[in-house]
Amino acid sequence: MGSFLRFSLRNAARFHSRTAAPTATTLDVLGPDGKNKITHISSYSTKGFTINGIRVVGSVALFKNAIIHWKITDPSQINPETLALFHLFWPPIEVLVLGVGDKITQMDEALRKYARTKGLGLEIQDTPNACATFNFLMDEGRQAAAALIPPKSLNK
Repeated sequence: MGSFLRFSLRNAARFHSRTAAPTATTLDVLGPDGKNKITHISSYSTKGFTINGIRVVGSVALFKNAIIHWKITDPSQINPETLALFHLFWPPIEVLVLGVGDKITQMDEALRKYARTKGLGLEIQDTPNACATFNFLMDEGRQAAAALIPPKSLNK
């Protein structure tokens, strides 16, 4: 089973600038062979996700080489504060894929405005489609991230 890193970025925004040099803040999650792996979602369930062979329970924030627990259980909890994590990393994220559970819900316009001010392209999808979109963006080599809430059911 691969390595998994847990940490908190609660106050990281105070110490990190979007214009900081790439070496200012780094995060690498290494695979079992000691080399960086591209994050790939192989499955999802009502309990969580399997990512690079690692089972993760609950919601997740995914980056090219990182898996972070995201303490969001419902789309109504998504707001600028819960998305702050996604503009802290270097290189900057181009596209943020939000997987909001079983079905797409209308998101507050303030959320879209916040994403625009931070330079994040925002894709809001149901979780199954968000998983596929994130994998596709990773395969293309894009600077993308995903915030995924497990679906409440697996029936469509």
